[in-house]
Amino acid sequence: MLILADSPAISIALRPLTALKAIASLRVGIFSIQEKWIQISKHKCLIQTSAHLQPLYNAQPQGGIYINSAICPSLDIWNAIQNLQQEEALVQEEQLIAWKTNAAFADTQELYTAWLKVRNKKSLALPHQAMRFLLRPWHIFLYNRAELIADFERITKGRRSAPIQDPHTQVYNPSQIFLEEGASVLASTLNADKGPIYLARGARIEEGCIVRGAAALGEGATLNCGTKLRGDSTIGPFCKVGGEVSNVVFQAYSNKGHEGFLGNALVGEWCNLGALTTGSNLKNNYSSVKVWSDLEKTTIDSGQLFCGPIIGDHAKTAIGVMLNTGCVLGTAANVIETDFKCKYFEPFLWHRGVHKTFNRWQDFLQTLDTVMKRRVQTLTPEYIKALKAEFDMAKATQTN
Repeated sequence: MLILADSPAISIALRPLTALKAIASLRVGIFSIQEKWIQISKHKCLIQTSAHLQPLYNAQPQGGIYINSAICPSLDIWNAIQNLQQEEALVQEEQLIAWKTNAAFADTQELYTAWLKVRNKKSLALPHQAMRFLLRPWHIFLYNRAELIADFERITKGRRSAPIQDPHTQVYNPSQIFLEEGASVLASTLNADKGPIYLARGARIEEGCIVRGAAALGEGATLNCGTKLRGDSTIGPFCKVGGEVSNVVFQAYSNKGHEGFLGNALVGEWCNLGALTTGSNLKNNYSSVKVWSDLEKTTIDSGQLFCGPIIGDHAKTAIGVMLNTGCVLGTAANVIETDFKCKYFEPFLWHRGVHKTFNRWQDFLQTLDTVMKRRVQTLTPEYIKALKAEFDMAKATQTN
């Protein structure tokens, strides 16, 4: 049994993207980390995460091979893990990789406390550059190109792409373009000279789009007409995207349907960005970008020259909103007007410049129910409970 286990500290460091999901549910490249492990290992992969999110993932693991969920998997890592003996652990430069044990743990804090005691028993003989850890949110877009290429090679090996039927679509390097059955392209340009392009089942590129690889559209995703997708980007399942996008990862069910630019940015699930919403990804003085961190409870230096907005699940912006370099929108933050200097929009608040109003729980829930029904999704009791825990925590923080 493989168990993808969240480090409590890393899970907090990856907020707001992990406020409502386990690390293994994050998408980087074409697939989520859990999906990658299933493809590579050919094993069932359970998830162990924080107590308030565990009900979203059904069964409680009862021992097996625990794997640090923040690692982007590879065949080399999997081969090393398979050689573990009982009670052996793999480590790489103080980061725990995997631990084979029959022990079961009540929560991830208990698991990682026990794991630390055995981390020096065996070291993973892989060069550091072969390991891609998601330790901070911006690592997702930094690693997205490499993960897109690796996922593309794995998922398309030995298979033939569905044909592009439209005679008005121009393609470059067609061997690096793959369409699943049911994907479609109309009167657009697809350039795979600098990286592969993958379209999942039901993905759609409307007329007049320009797509540069590496890029992927998940199941049912849409590029609205005239979109410029400039490379190293993932449009997750059932997302709708327009305007100009460069090195951005959309998780799933989010909309940026109109004009406006996002670069080196991250968008969670069930977000909606109003027309002309634009995010800065480069400071005028070319200094490294500072980003709010829930772990340190302050802004920290990302070390990145390019870093756009990091947008948590259920966040929304109004038309014409301008987002500062490296700003963070917390879970369900609603930005109507913005003080451009703002670096952190607190969760569950309506932000009108410097004025902030806390969202009403029932109003938020009713809107969310409407939004999810439009995509034929169900708002489950388990998800409502996880949302309420985040809502209560945000409200307590504002009260204090």
